[in-house]
Amino acid sequence: MRVRQAYSQHVDTIIGLPRVRTIAPATVIIEGEFDANSAGILRDAVRSLPEGPRHVDASGVTFAGTAVLGALLQLQQECAPGSLTLTASPTLERLVGLAGLDDQPPFC
Repeated sequence: MRVRQAYSQHVDTIIGLPRVRTIAPATVIIEGEFDANSAGILRDAVRSLPEGPRHVDASGVTFAGTAVLGALLQLQQECAPGSLTLTASPTLERLVGLAGLDDQPPFC
C-alpha cells in the first residue's frame, strides 16, 4: 500500500494533476494544474470551509485556466466582503493580470 501511495504522489507531481488540501482553521491549498475540469474541486473545497475568513493558497499552481478565475470570482461573491483572501503563484498572477482583474478581490 505504501508503494502505491508513493507512486501515486510521484505521478501526480510529474503530470501536474490538481491537488487540493484543507488545513485548519480555514485554508484551502491548491497545487498543480487547474482548468475547467478541476475548477469545481476548488469551489467545493472553499464552500466546505466554516463561515468567516477563508484563504486560498494557490502558490503551488503551475497552470490555471480561465475557469479558475471564474471560480474564484464566484466564491468572492458568495463570501462576506473581504473574507476571501488569495496567495497566488506567478502563473496565476500572470493570468489575473492578463484578464485585467488585479484590482478585484480576491486578487488585489
